[in-house]
Amino acid sequence: DLSGAPVLVPQEASGEKLGHFYFDQDEASAELRKIVSAGGVGGSNKLEVREIPLVDVFMPLVVLGKPADVGGRFQLEPSLKELRAARRRLGVESLGASGQVPLFVCPSLELERSGDVSPRVPAFLHEADLKEAIDRARLKGEDAEVVVTTLQRVVEDFGMPAQASEEASSKLLVVADLQEIGLGTWR
Repeated sequence: DLSGAPVLVPQEASGEKLGHFYFDQDEASAELRKIVSAGGVGGSNKLEVREIPLVDVFMPLVVLGKPADVGGRFQLEPSLKELRAARRRLGVESLGASGQVPLFVCPSLELERSGDVSPRVPAFLHEADLKEAIDRARLKGEDAEVVVTTLQRVVEDFGMPAQASEEASSKLLVVADLQEIGLGTWR
């Protein structure tokens, strides 16, 4: 709403309140228009879409937020374009439960940045960014293989014993925008 509080919509089937954080602003605006045309939330039509950093909502509200403490349950809504790309690459109809955010990874692609102890493997929120990074690194054939996982799976892996997650998720660097990491050295 105009105070900056996220919109929580009561769900007909369960009665729980559900809030969404969208990766695509146009998709968020379209959903907000539907909510407003249906009468708003709690009688309020004074709602707006705001851009919020993922770090401010994912762990505190989506992963760790207890519905009783935060007023409801929250989930991420990935871009429909990225969902289609992930389903196409995986050859599946669905990534599973609603709110699964696809990450596009090329295990052969590594990025060295100052301050990192070892090279990191970027996990991209946008397939186009991954393709550009593969081109920059001049990877071909098997070296350019793409794997699709989800942000939620990466978080689950971090919760596993250190030895199991040490080799995979702990080396990942989630990339929202390729331009943010453009100063690193690609290998």
